[in-house]
Amino acid sequence: DRRLGLVSISGGVCEMAADHAEAAGVAVPRLAEPAREALRAVLPAFGTPNNPLDVTGGAMLDASLFARSLPAFGADPSLGFVACFMDLPDTAEDIAGYRGEIVRQIGAGFRASGRPCVMLSVMARPVTEAGRALLEETGIAYLGSGVQHGIGAIGRAFAWAERQERGMPAAPPAPAPATLLPSGERATLAYLASRGVPTVPMA
Repeated sequence: DRRLGLVSISGGVCEMAADHAEAAGVAVPRLAEPAREALRAVLPAFGTPNNPLDVTGGAMLDASLFARSLPAFGADPSLGFVACFMDLPDTAEDIAGYRGEIVRQIGAGFRASGRPCVMLSVMARPVTEAGRALLEETGIAYLGSGVQHGIGAIGRAFAWAERQERGMPAAPPAPAPATLLPSGERATLAYLASRGVPTVPMA
């Protein structure tokens, strides 16, 4: 199912992600009422249960908002894939602090969501060895390519899957190997043309 759910701690990132999803031809469906009701029970009173889902800055004080909201969000039958935006911490100090705890809570939410999920960075950034160890600990699939390129990659993956489902035409058989190699420029150009290689005509 190639309908995408988007989650972030920032309403601005949610809007950016929705715009890029539209540009990539990826559907971001409206949540059904049961999922919206379940999210109302989890989010702060000022939160709004939508897709994209802004878990609000309340997650800065209570990182478990991710672990509690992602399963309720992923339970919506209209969603086939969930992308959550959060930069991966770079240093052991960050990982030991609240930034690492947020990623761990996202991992817990992914595992309980019942959907394939990926965490994407907001801006393109490298992955350090400390960050890689955190990904291995949490089992999170991560793209450090930023919002635009990450959503674009998801869109291209969805399009590829659709082509696979429709059935791609079989590749043409390879030409038989030549028994005699051509000699001279004219003969070489004729040989290449006979095998479908574009050439520049000789004067």
